[in-house]
Amino acid sequence: MAGHCGCSQRANVNARGVSYKSLFAVFSFTALPLAFAYHLSHNMDHLMRETGDLLSLFLNPLGIGAEPLSMAERHEQMMAPLLPDEVMFTIQCALMVLGFWLAVQIARHRGPSVNGADLSGRAGPEGDGI
Repeated sequence: MAGHCGCSQRANVNARGVSYKSLFAVFSFTALPLAFAYHLSHNMDHLMRETGDLLSLFLNPLGIGAEPLSMAERHEQMMAPLLPDEVMFTIQCALMVLGFWLAVQIARHRGPSVNGADLSGRAGPEGDGI
């Protein structure tokens, strides 16, 4: 039993002596901009294809007196998005690049706090760079 506990404790620490718990706590924030960029990129397609007439939606948000669309009208609405597909794909790609860039910036900012090492390459308080 003691051998099992020792092995499981050793498995929770990597080769540099940093626990996985501290790595997860430090680098978990890098997932936020990626997840938000994926979310916006995915839902942009729904927003552009399923909104239809925005003016009538804002003027009548509860849909009072509105009739349901026929299948042909619904198909026409889905095939006529607010933006052309190429523009929408470009915006989605830009959102993904921005999310990835933000995740890298967060990792660069949070990374040195894992074990106190400065991995950024900047000069430290002693004046010597890495």
